[in-house]
Amino acid sequence: SITITQCEVGSHCNVLVEKCEPWSDDNSSCKELASVTTNTHCFVMAFYYDTTIESGDAAVAKYIDRQKSFDDYMTVQESGVKALSMNTPEGSKPYNFHYYDYSAKGSSNIKRGNAIGYIPLTSGHVEVRGICSESSQLDETLSVLSSVQLNYN
Repeated sequence: SITITQCEVGSHCNVLVEKCEPWSDDNSSCKELASVTTNTHCFVMAFYYDTTIESGDAAVAKYIDRQKSFDDYMTVQESGVKALSMNTPEGSKPYNFHYYDYSAKGSSNIKRGNAIGYIPLTSGHVEVRGICSESSQLDETLSVLSSVQLNYN
């Protein structure tokens, strides 16, 4: 997996990441890292899994249905979709990056902007996520995602 964050100037995020591993909510470096990365900025994540999927859009629908099952706690509303691609060892693979607006009942500090896409591969799949304070900020993640590629080592 890979996580890419936008950090506040002067926060020394790369040093904080090393000091924070493994993540612990009691670790002061982890608390400092969280405060300079996730409070006001977007971040993206990409995960490779060795299990295969039939369709990226079907995987997104299944994931969102699971999120909507927490209806007593959370509301999830689609707010757009972008057609993207990722370079992989199998060539450029197109996928749809689905934008959602999350709201949690009784909580004001949830990251409302969430986007997710799945890329089927012959021997696995890639899950791509974008998370921002608001769904209107999700376009800010697109330039980073266009630079992410999958290489097998």
